[in-house]
Amino acid sequence: LILIRYRAGGGNRDFELHRLLETLEGNIARMPAGASVTAFRDRQLPHRGVVNDEFIERAIELVPDGVEYLLLEQVPTFDDPFCWYHHATGTSHEELRADLEDSSGVPAAFGHYPPFLCAGDRAIQAYVPDEDGVIRPGPY
Repeated sequence: LILIRYRAGGGNRDFELHRLLETLEGNIARMPAGASVTAFRDRQLPHRGVVNDEFIERAIELVPDGVEYLLLEQVPTFDDPFCWYHHATGTSHEELRADLEDSSGVPAAFGHYPPFLCAGDRAIQAYVPDEDGVIRPGPY
């Protein structure tokens, strides 16, 4: 799982799942300067499949009410020239059920919201340099 936060983006962020280093490198090359990229070492979002009634019931069992979750669709959304993976977060089962119903029929990954601020050695964080090669992080 990759978390992308955008410099001066007002909290805007994206998530992506990558299996191959080549696809990750290609995506990083297209990211805007100053973007913060966090790659998690451990497998995140363990519940995966097409969102249906069974997927919804299992998701509700996995994350207790009141605990933050992340739902990440695995099919990209295209709006030329942009492309992203729709994601949803929340903390209640009511929000979760609504988010899952909105993604009905779509392949998705689900689990606890990743602990990117306190991941320690369980994640690697880097920044996309400006065109002059200088790294100028934050604010995010």
